[in-house]
Amino acid sequence: MKSVAQNLLLVFLSSVFCFLLLEVGLRLWQQRKGTPFLLSSSEYQDQTLGWKGREVHIPSSPGGKKILILGDSFTDGLGVPDEKLYYSLLAKKLDAEVLAYGGKGFGNLQEYLALKALLPKFHPDLIVLQLCVNDFLNNSWELESRSYLQNALLPRPYLQDDGSIELLFPRSYPHMRVLLDKHSRIFHTLFTRMELKAYEEAKREKGKSIEDRIVRSKGKIPEFERAVEITSRIFDLILQETKGIPLVAFEADEIPPYHASFAKIATEHQLPLFPQVAGDMMDAEKKKIKVRLEDNVHWNEAGHRIAADALEGQLAPILRKETPLKNSSDDPLSGREKE
Repeated sequence: MKSVAQNLLLVFLSSVFCFLLLEVGLRLWQQRKGTPFLLSSSEYQDQTLGWKGREVHIPSSPGGKKILILGDSFTDGLGVPDEKLYYSLLAKKLDAEVLAYGGKGFGNLQEYLALKALLPKFHPDLIVLQLCVNDFLNNSWELESRSYLQNALLPRPYLQDDGSIELLFPRSYPHMRVLLDKHSRIFHTLFTRMELKAYEEAKREKGKSIEDRIVRSKGKIPEFERAVEITSRIFDLILQETKGIPLVAFEADEIPPYHASFAKIATEHQLPLFPQVAGDMMDAEKKKIKVRLEDNVHWNEAGHRIAADALEGQLAPILRKETPLKNSSDDPLSGREKE
């Protein structure tokens, strides 16, 4: 019995030694390619937001109104020059000071946490939320962990049933995944390759990723309905944080069934949800105007110009206090979606 235990211990120690050799070898090879030997995925992470977004500040002439804009990758800009982004153009049109914060893959809870951090140092006259169809997936660990198309593959904060916020990796065994990914380059490389393969398969095979079920069911599956409830609770938090400050929202795209869910939440919270940005973008595409980057999702410079033009007409009366803030429509569905 003693010899069996010794042999098992020897096998275990040998395995650990071989693993460490492979780990060091991989790190040395990657170092030659420009990756620092001690670099960890944790260096890209933030213990509050999950990962940092990008902050852009556009000053105005003295006395200009102040606008805070929060969003995801559409607001990050994805390489579009800062001066060509929709909020930079909007700042000039409105002669307003703008602080914009956008994170690639951000969900609404991350936008809420960014809002809490930014309000003490920037006191806006108006807050604008840029929404996106993947917000519902990014707000729900249950949905994001089953997505291969909209999964950020980084620990992000999720709102729990008891109101607490927990940082989790959006896959099964989230705590173990973070531990292995953080400390082992071998596991990080293995996980990355597995996810890339699953992503390619999901693009080819309908039904592999949860988004297909959401669209086919028109949002009538329990997982998505729970995500809508979570998103509604996050909007409760946002509205509590912004008491006394006008708050409006717009969608980057109006896509069913996500748009109907956003419209329902907006109606319940008496939050103005402006349809013009998505509507004008669709009208431009019908005219064969290229408004998107090569990924066919995010806006190029032309798309940002269209968004700025649409928002100018809606925000200018609010800043001049000519338009009382109430929900933009008694009907939670825009005419476009009902068509």
